[in-house]
Amino acid sequence: MLQAQNLKTTAEKLDAIAQIVAAGNQLLLEVSKVGGSKSTTEALPALASVKRVVQGSSIELIQQLIKGQKSPQQSLIAAQEFLNQNFTFVDSDLNAFGNRTIQIKALARRIDETNGQSEFEIQLSQQAPNQGLKILYSLSGTATVGADYQIDSKTMGELYIAPGETSAKISISTIDDQIAEPVETITINLKSVGEGYLIDPTSPVALIRIQDNETAIIDQVIKGITLEGTIGDDSFIAADGNDKLEGSYGNDFFDAKGGDDIVNGGYGDDILLGGEGDDWITGGHGNDNLEGNAGNDQIDGGSGNDYLQGGEGADILNGGMGNDTIEGNGGNDQIDGGDGNDILLGNEDNDWLTGQVGNDILIGGTGDDILNGGEGADVFYFSSKSEGFDTILDFNPEQGDKIQVSKSGFAVNNLDGFRFISGVLDFQGQNLALIQNDGRTYSYFPNLSDIIQLVETPTVTVSTEAKAIETQLIVSANLTEQTALTKFATIPVNSGEPTVTTSANPDNLLAEIQQRGYIRFSGGRSDSISGVFDYQFVRAIAAAIFGDANRVDQVPGTFSESFSQVANKQVDLSTRHITQNLVRDG
Repeated sequence: MLQAQNLKTTAEKLDAIAQIVAAGNQLLLEVSKVGGSKSTTEALPALASVKRVVQGSSIELIQQLIKGQKSPQQSLIAAQEFLNQNFTFVDSDLNAFGNRTIQIKALARRIDETNGQSEFEIQLSQQAPNQGLKILYSLSGTATVGADYQIDSKTMGELYIAPGETSAKISISTIDDQIAEPVETITINLKSVGEGYLIDPTSPVALIRIQDNETAIIDQVIKGITLEGTIGDDSFIAADGNDKLEGSYGNDFFDAKGGDDIVNGGYGDDILLGGEGDDWITGGHGNDNLEGNAGNDQIDGGSGNDYLQGGEGADILNGGMGNDTIEGNGGNDQIDGGDGNDILLGNEDNDWLTGQVGNDILIGGTGDDILNGGEGADVFYFSSKSEGFDTILDFNPEQGDKIQVSKSGFAVNNLDGFRFISGVLDFQGQNLALIQNDGRTYSYFPNLSDIIQLVETPTVTVSTEAKAIETQLIVSANLTEQTALTKFATIPVNSGEPTVTTSANPDNLLAEIQQRGYIRFSGGRSDSISGVFDYQFVRAIAAAIFGDANRVDQVPGTFSESFSQVANKQVDLSTRHITQNLVRDG
């Protein structure tokens, strides 16, 4: 390079160049060692991925060093950055060594339940050999074969591609079951293939969604006993049948028993049991305990820190807002944590777990699960090597994501038995997970200890940067609260009419509030869910009037006293509801 471009250099630069080249070669050697314990078709694409980056980036960096665009020290730092990155595949990596690859795609990824048709297409990069090619796959998802769809396959789990062919299709047709259901999924995972073919790590899984057509008849189907709660703590135990149990306020206990039931907890910390049947359960506001039990249930936690359990059947569980714990249990379940720091457990069968916003813990359990952490520093936890082969869709170390494994479950104290190459994490030859991020499959992690943690129990560890931001927000919130307390420290509380100096008598209550500079209200207990709601309701009004949500004064009082306080003008309003039609209207 120096002779070709007639450039001069120094001994310090030559030493830096030697270190960059040596470090790159050492990394390639490490990848080769890991790949040596796998098959050639599994190892070579990862080696191509790393080699592409090492050679390209090294040459560019050395050129910048020779031309004086970077100092030797800057060049060595830059080399460490690109050598320690988490490598991902591009198409050229998969074809670099002439590998014969196989991948699967869904030709129509969303179909209707009424006469829905789609196909999974398996594609080969080269023609099938003279003896043909047998491919093994697994079928999963929340839809049930024979009940929700039919598959055109002579031997379930096997597909034969004739000699000279480069593709084959698996046809899917839906069954209109006349049952109102949420969106269901059909998933095919390529498991193994012979004759030197490699399963393309970027496309080993394909998914089809079935859109239900019965939403319009839900109200017609679900009939039976209707029980409505009061503002107190209610206890309802229904009989078999399609019942509707509607809570109001209070901490309620509802047991719907058999039938396809609708159960709504409303406000309060409720315990709602669906019983047998396909139930729709909504927790509403409060820290609720929701259990679907047998049947294909849909459960929504609402706001609060809820516990959701699907039970047997293919359930749809959504935690909503709050730090929720959700268990799918038996059946192919769809679990969505919603906002908050959630713990999601698929347990048995092939589940789909989505953390959404927050620092979540995802535990697929047994079966071939699909895991999607969403925003935040998420943990993907494995308790043993024999749980199944999972797919992680959005593993992002830059967000703080980690893979945690059980020390006792794997009987290990170090990472010696773990390998990662060409998208697959395995332990002693047993595949644990395919790891991707935003559609791209990882090919190699230079520092596996930065990715995997050995733990006794799964725990989210937020990065130092995230902790600093969180601390800053807490300090800011405390300062805002202290400012508000100082600003209104002289407001007389529950001592009759405060003295207000005005230049003129106000014409109405709004004018009086504006002159006074704050709202007085009688609300519920500040330590209860409903009390917090009351307080935030009045803060919203204060923000609308003054542009400052802190301009409020809460006067203690019971439910009965609040009416007298309003009548005697001790407060401007009470936020307690008085009828079911005036819930939270003040």
